[in-house]
Amino acid sequence: MRTSAIIEGLQILEKYRDKPDGYHCSAEHDVLYVYATDRPVSAVDLDRLSELDWFQSDEGWTCFT
Repeated sequence: MRTSAIIEGLQILEKYRDKPDGYHCSAEHDVLYVYATDRPVSAVDLDRLSELDWFQSDEGWTCFT
């Protein structure tokens, strides 16, 4: 995944948080994990996240680096 796709995905997800700077993320090997959003993501942003290769996991959002 390109760095720009990681950054754009994080920027999209930030819009759906009550405290944009207060969410947690973690990484393990080649996977970046971001906690679930506080509000549902719009259909347009879901499509864009999918195009950027982000996907929802059991605990939030994930992308392979």
